[in-house]
Amino acid sequence: MANKLVYKLFTLLAVLLLVPLAAAHEAAGDKPKTTPDKLFYGLSVAIDKISLALTSDRHAKATKGLAIAHERLLEIKAMREAGKLDKAQKSADNYAATMDVVAAAIEQPETNPEKEAELVGEQDAELA
Repeated sequence: MANKLVYKLFTLLAVLLLVPLAAAHEAAGDKPKTTPDKLFYGLSVAIDKISLALTSDRHAKATKGLAIAHERLLEIKAMREAGKLDKAQKSADNYAATMDVVAAAIEQPETNPEKEAELVGEQDAELA
């Protein structure tokens, strides 16, 4: 009985926390999904960072990173228009960090699975 109550409370809490975030992510156009002056901004940035970190393909990482960076630029614009320059700086810092990840993804050398397998085979032959 207590487990059901805990489960229901956890579910309710999850819905209450995630619904505003989901609604913010559905905003379209030239307005940011959320801004640094909103309650869930930190969570949105964290989700973006995790998503970017979990992307292994360098092209996908660069593309996703550029989309996130674009979102940060929209946030900067919105905060500047609202006269909240300290909040704009927060978005600018997050923009710079995202662009560092994009640059690293672009600079990452191409991987060729066939060539890597050949090198591993050669190393195994040398060790034998």
